[in-house]
Amino acid sequence: MAKTKTISIRVSNTYRGSVINGVFEHETDRNGRWIPSDNIRITTSDTDSTLPVLLEANAVSNLGAQKPELCFVAQTDYRLSKTMELEPNKELGLPSAKAYFYKPIVADLSMEVADSSVSD
Repeated sequence: MAKTKTISIRVSNTYRGSVINGVFEHETDRNGRWIPSDNIRITTSDTDSTLPVLLEANAVSNLGAQKPELCFVAQTDYRLSKTMELEPNKELGLPSAKAYFYKPIVADLSMEVADSSVSD
């Protein structure tokens, strides 16, 4: 069994939107506020540690319990979609860090279609 340790993290949602002409445009609600997605961003200044590729549903629920405003898909595992190295920000007093972006794993849907290779 692998050893574990506790690290400090910051957790937030990413926001809905799309890239238009190379620029990210946020999706907004009727009040002009950005709409959070179900995707999760975890940032840590512990750059020696590596977060897992898969966050199991119970770990995501635990994050939601610690941060009630976090939007997530309940009872769903999350998969790492990308990582990003963050430079230190002296103005904000933030050290270098690493950001991990996770998306919920969506179950495949199915449907029946005519099989043209089978004749009656």
